[in-house]
Amino acid sequence: MRRNPLLYLGVFLIAFSTLMLEIALTRIFSVSLWYQFGFMIISTALLGFGASGAYLAVRREALSGDPATAAGRAQLYRNLSRYAGMFSVSILAAFSLMVRIPLDPLKPLLPGVSNPTAAAVELVIYMVLYYALIVIPFFFAGLTLGAAFSAWAREIGSLYFADLLGAGLGSLTVVSALYVFSGQAVVMLAAIIASLSALAFSLARARAIGRGRARWKTPALLVGYSLLILLMLPQASNLFQLYIPPSKPLQIAYDKENYPDIQLEYTGWTPFSRIDVMWQPGMKGQAWGLSGAYKGPLPEQKFITIDAAAMTAINQWSGDPEELVWVNALPSSLVYRLKEKPNVLLIGPGGGVDVLVAWYNGARKITAAEINPLIVEIMRDEYREFSGGLYSDLPNVDVQVAEGRNFVARSQDMYDVIQFSQVDTWAAAAAGAYSLTENYLYTQDAFRDYLSHLSPDGMLAIGRWYFDPPGQPLRLVTIGSAALAEIGVQEPERHFIVIRAGDTSTVIMKKSPFTNEEIARLRQIAEPLYFTILYAPDMLNQSGNPFVDFFNAEDKNAFYAAYPLDVSPTNDNKPFFFEYYGWTNFGTFRSGKLTLTILLLQAFVLSVALILWPLWRFRREGLSTAGARRFMLYFAALGIAFIFIEIGFMQRFILFLGHPVFALSVVLFSLLTFSGLGSLLSNRIVGPDADPRRGLRVVIPAVAALTLVYIFALPPLFQAGLGWPLAARIPFSILLIAPLGLLMGMPFPLGIRMVSRTNELLIPWAWGVNGFASVLGSIMAVMLAQSIGFALVMVVALVIYFAGLAALMTLKRASSDGLAL
Repeated sequence: MRRNPLLYLGVFLIAFSTLMLEIALTRIFSVSLWYQFGFMIISTALLGFGASGAYLAVRREALSGDPATAAGRAQLYRNLSRYAGMFSVSILAAFSLMVRIPLDPLKPLLPGVSNPTAAAVELVIYMVLYYALIVIPFFFAGLTLGAAFSAWAREIGSLYFADLLGAGLGSLTVVSALYVFSGQAVVMLAAIIASLSALAFSLARARAIGRGRARWKTPALLVGYSLLILLMLPQASNLFQLYIPPSKPLQIAYDKENYPDIQLEYTGWTPFSRIDVMWQPGMKGQAWGLSGAYKGPLPEQKFITIDAAAMTAINQWSGDPEELVWVNALPSSLVYRLKEKPNVLLIGPGGGVDVLVAWYNGARKITAAEINPLIVEIMRDEYREFSGGLYSDLPNVDVQVAEGRNFVARSQDMYDVIQFSQVDTWAAAAAGAYSLTENYLYTQDAFRDYLSHLSPDGMLAIGRWYFDPPGQPLRLVTIGSAALAEIGVQEPERHFIVIRAGDTSTVIMKKSPFTNEEIARLRQIAEPLYFTILYAPDMLNQSGNPFVDFFNAEDKNAFYAAYPLDVSPTNDNKPFFFEYYGWTNFGTFRSGKLTLTILLLQAFVLSVALILWPLWRFRREGLSTAGARRFMLYFAALGIAFIFIEIGFMQRFILFLGHPVFALSVVLFSLLTFSGLGSLLSNRIVGPDADPRRGLRVVIPAVAALTLVYIFALPPLFQAGLGWPLAARIPFSILLIAPLGLLMGMPFPLGIRMVSRTNELLIPWAWGVNGFASVLGSIMAVMLAQSIGFALVMVVALVIYFAGLAALMTLKRASSDGLAL
């Protein structure tokens, strides 16, 4: 029987639209919820796929049709067209309902909430609704693919290749799409592509039927449906207006009852974030840490929000230096009182207040690395006149579009000052909104990079928020101390000054020790501004000061254990700067660990209900197969180990590629595409009559060896390639990942071949258990990473791979004993 290219095209398009939808939703969740809920999409998508596998196992009529006959093929293509069409429709229907759910993950912690317990219950209910709505489209996507794989099982290698190739290209294409379209429009594009998949299957059915006008009815309807969505695409943002929760600053722009004068002037999307600019006549004076002692004039302001949360001000300026007197009432100005005409690097300048501070204080050269191209674009275009040409007209200001840490690592320059200030909101930080966020600006490895680019007396100045007991500034000090120790500094306590200004704190770390004159100078400036010196090198005899206690502690680990928050140094392997709660004090919504635990329990219950229970209730006969439990252990191991390595690789490539979205897309594209190729080649590695375990004995140890090589070899390789342009780093990353992806694509199809030889009734269980393990593994990977780091998560994945291999290797002995293991 000849292969039908329309079948492969349909499978390719379903997988393409699925990954496009998955990544688009992670971006949308970052706006309408918070960043940490974006990874929930991964586990939910896997849950939908696992549930579809269970459904196909239980409802065998969904697989009706014999691909060996024309009539049977027509029936199968009809089913596939229906499933793909339902996938397309469910994308729009579920998304339409999702944006109407008033879910605010931080509601129990918001001021003014009279009953936090009731708010927490409401939160859980809304999260379950979100989960259920997200599952629906992925269920139909999985149903389409599962039905195709089951009906054409003999072509599983090539079909699986088409599936993973489509998924890989979809994950890469969505990045380009988000430069052109809004997040809502990309979701609609995913629905269009899903409908084109239904069209491909429908055309395949028409081809199988042969003659007759009726065969063109469904294709014509699908073409019309696709064109209708395409025509509505320009109105995507209005049709699916996102719910912005009260915990996010942008929400006031939509609250016309309480804030009738606030106007939303601009909205734009990139793969990195959504950018909004809001303005109210007469709005001024919003500057982090502005001294209450300052009584002079302040500029009018417009506010940029990033993903509806992090907020940065654009200050009106005509270019006259006398209009900038107010900037020296900010704590970010203090470092410039100790340095004359410095060469300055600013990271994440946003709307440009740090640029104004540096310029007003006589910096001879200002280099600014801003990650978001839209912010730089609007500062040079729409808001050029309003901001005084800050990003375009000043000869000593050079604004680069780059991720700050990546820019520092690539830079060949030395700086007198490296500075970055608050880039998020006080409310978000207070509520723990970033507790699950990997942040590579605040790690020991990052500080080592900063120190290597500072002049001998250079200073690093970081602005963060202040809460009691101090967490953020103290952790910055512990990170900086560890980095200084690495370069041989014996007395790190001489290298720090910490200042509090209202709800903000500023940590100044100097590469050389602070002099007594510098300390006196800073006190002389800070005190009239009502700033508080939390720590300076002349305060080491003060008891009860947590900064002093840290420096005086002979056993730093004992200090970390006794302190009420986790302020131990973070590194690139465990980059969770904002997670201050351990497993012993995680009982607060501010803790990422509590959020993860709730998500894990929720995923476990739903996975059991939607995957395992239907199989147990209706298809348990497969479990009577000798060795069934060992097969289940093998496929569960594959599910967990694959997702552990996938998430570990995403983390590893963030710094090298410069942004999490690039890492997500490139790693998914590489792993999925080359895993698909590995699946295609698996039949050639092990002959059709050979024992699949012969291949597994080679493939899984090869995966382990290559992963271990990557764990140790990637950091120096990345360091060597950081200076390359992004256009070179992306293909280099793909080439690095390709060999591992090729190998990781082989164990699953080889395992399925072995199961099919033993008892085909066990195949649904193999799919179901693999999906169940993948759902939980996507959450467990982050939980483990917070405790042991991403590198050890990948090592754990290798142990799990070998456990699965051992289960299959001992299967013959177990079966000969007549045991149903």
